[in-house]
Amino acid sequence: MAGIRISLFLFPILLVLLLVPCVFALGITPAKVEATYSPGSPQTFIFSILNNRGAANIQVGNDLARFVTEKKVYPDERGNWFAEVTFTHDASLSPGQHELEVIIGEEPKQEYGQPAMMGAQVQIGGRIILFAPSDNKFLQFKDFEWVKRANHGVNGYYKVTVENLGKEVIESLSGKLHVTSQSNPAFSVDIPLTSMNGLGYQQKADLRGEWMPGVDVPFGAYDIGPEISWDGQVLKVPPYSFTVGDMLINVTSMTPTEFEVNKITSASISVASFWSSPINYVMTGSITTPDGVEVKKLSSTPGSVRLFTEEASTVYVDTNNVALGDYKLNVDLAYEGKKTSYSVPIKVIAQKVAVVEAVPVSDVTALDGAESSSNSTYYYVGGGVMLLLLLFFIFFKRRQDNSDEV
Repeated sequence: MAGIRISLFLFPILLVLLLVPCVFALGITPAKVEATYSPGSPQTFIFSILNNRGAANIQVGNDLARFVTEKKVYPDERGNWFAEVTFTHDASLSPGQHELEVIIGEEPKQEYGQPAMMGAQVQIGGRIILFAPSDNKFLQFKDFEWVKRANHGVNGYYKVTVENLGKEVIESLSGKLHVTSQSNPAFSVDIPLTSMNGLGYQQKADLRGEWMPGVDVPFGAYDIGPEISWDGQVLKVPPYSFTVGDMLINVTSMTPTEFEVNKITSASISVASFWSSPINYVMTGSITTPDGVEVKKLSSTPGSVRLFTEEASTVYVDTNNVALGDYKLNVDLAYEGKKTSYSVPIKVIAQKVAVVEAVPVSDVTALDGAESSSNSTYYYVGGGVMLLLLLFFIFFKRRQDNSDEV
C-alpha cells in the first residue's frame, strides 16, 4: 500500500515534468524580414532564438542561399541565443520575389561521455524576403485583405496591394476579384476593383472593392482571387478561401409526433446552422391547443450546433395532466440575441398496454418441470460446494492441531 501511495503522489509531478518541454517550444523572431535590392552590398540580419536549451546549429536554403557569406549562432552574456546571417547578392537576380530561409535546430545532447542520440531534431525557421526590380515594367502582388466570413445583406470591403518593381512607370491599373464556389463549379461572381494611373518605381497602390452577398448566393465555402490588369498584362493571384453564411439556425423536423399521456418522452429535432462558426442556443418549448392556448410549458435545454451542419438535438415532452387529443408542440431556440421558432402538430394518446400472450396448460406444466429441474440442479451444485468447503475447513483445522501438539 505504501508503494501505491508513493506512485500516486509522484505521477502528477512526472506528468508536469513531461509537459514542460512542450510549453517552452523552440522559436525564432522575427519570423520574416525584408531585404533591400542592393547588388554588391553586404546585408546582415540577426534573429533571436527563443527557448533554446543548449547549443544550436544554423542552415540556410532557397534561391538566395548561394549569396550567403557568413552564418552563425551564439549566446550573449545572459545566455540568450541569436542567429546571424550575412549575404551579398549580385545583379543577376530575375525581377520578382526571392527568399532566404534561415533554419535553426537544437543540437542533440551528449550525456555521460556517450555519443549523442540520433533522433528527430527540433527545428524552426525564419525568412528573408528580397524583391528584385526590373528595368522595364513589373507589377508585384504584396497583400490582400478580404472578408473571411461574409453574410447575406452585409457589405464587405476588400483591398489588394501591389507594387511597381520596374523602373518604368505603369500607366494604368484596374482589376477584379473572381469569386467561385467550392461546391458548385457553375457559380462565379466578379467584384470590380478601383483603378489608378501612373504607378512609379517602388510605388505601391491599393485597389479596393466592396460586395454584399445576396440571397442568390448560397451558404457555403468559396474562393476569391484577385486579377489585376496593368498595361495590357494580367496579374492573377492564387485564390483565398472564405465562407458565406448568416447568423441563423432553423429546426427542420421532429420525431416522433405521438406521445403517450402522463409520461415524459424524449423527441429528436434536427437543428440546421447557416453560420460559419458554432452557435450555442437555449431551447424552450410548450404544448398548446391547435388555436394557441398553452396547456403545458416544457423545461429549457441548452444545446449547440456546428458550422454549416444539421445536427440532432433532444427535447423532452411532458404530457402529465394533459388530456388526450390533438395539440401543437412549439419550440423556440434563443441564440446571440435572436430567436428561431418551430411548430409541429402532435397527438397525445393513451398509454399502450403490454400484451401478454397466453400459454397452453401443457406448456405451463412443461415450463414448471423445466424450472423445477433447473432449481434442483442449483441445489445439487450448491450443496456440493458447501460440502467441499467443510472438508477443506476440517483438513486445515486438523493440520493446525497437529502442529500445535508438536
